[in-house]
Amino acid sequence: MKSFLFWLLMACTPALLAGCGSSTGNGDEGCSSDADCDDGQMCDQAQDPPACVQACQDGCPAEGDSGCHKETVVRRCIRGADGCLDWVEDHDCAATAEPLCDDSSGQAVCVSPCTDECEQGDTRCVDDAVQVCILIDCRVWADDEYCPDNGQVCDNASGTAQCV
Repeated sequence: MKSFLFWLLMACTPALLAGCGSSTGNGDEGCSSDADCDDGQMCDQAQDPPACVQACQDGCPAEGDSGCHKETVVRRCIRGADGCLDWVEDHDCAATAEPLCDDSSGQAVCVSPCTDECEQGDTRCVDDAVQVCILIDCRVWADDEYCPDNGQVCDNASGTAQCV
């Protein structure tokens, strides 16, 4: 009996380190959780039988984060079927009225390539000139009439700029 136990101990000790008859790291007999796998591995329950595989590396910082890709594409960080975080394309801004992606605020959104300066049709007085808000890609102020050319001054008292 003593020699049998000695033989069993000697025969199984190297195998214990490699997973002797248990569900550990080598993948031969499967695994039931990540704890059964070696460092850098995870238990892939989708395999039959479940096996230890190389653990994945997250491709993005945190689930729910967003970012821009190639100036026009909004991406979201999601957890894939493998358990890892990866970027997926959410939508392409180029196909919208706001064709550029901007993530400077921390969340990616589609934006116009410019910023509106005013509301279309609004007027104002600037240096005795009547300016009107027009649309040229974005809404911008443009000179409409220079009042001194007619011997007048620009007046905005009525709420609408005009030469008087």
